[in-house]
Amino acid sequence: MLKTSLQKFQPVDNYIYYSDPSGIHRMKDDGSEDTLLASISYTNGGVYSINVFNDHIYYTVTAPGDAANTGMYRMNLDGSNITKISGENAGYVFVVPGWVYYYGANGATKVQIDT
Repeated sequence: MLKTSLQKFQPVDNYIYYSDPSGIHRMKDDGSEDTLLASISYTNGGVYSINVFNDHIYYTVTAPGDAANTGMYRMNLDGSNITKISGENAGYVFVVPGWVYYYGANGATKVQIDT
């Protein structure tokens, strides 16, 4: 099915959204139509967590020594409209209506979002 190993993934409807060392991908649950949505590749880091909610993919990026790219992001399901939500070095991300929760340097944090 895959030519690379999944690092983080989430099945949604008939798709699987996942990250690997090259970035965030979407493929059909039968393994077809594997598409790179966002290229995120760092020597020491990459996508740490991924969460699909409604029409968006929320994800965290760890890039030690690269504060400009470290943080939590949101993009549309097709990979468009990438927006940085927080520049904090964030770990796991969980999304509920109106809020994104993540674990960062200051412990558990929540950020209000439009859903």
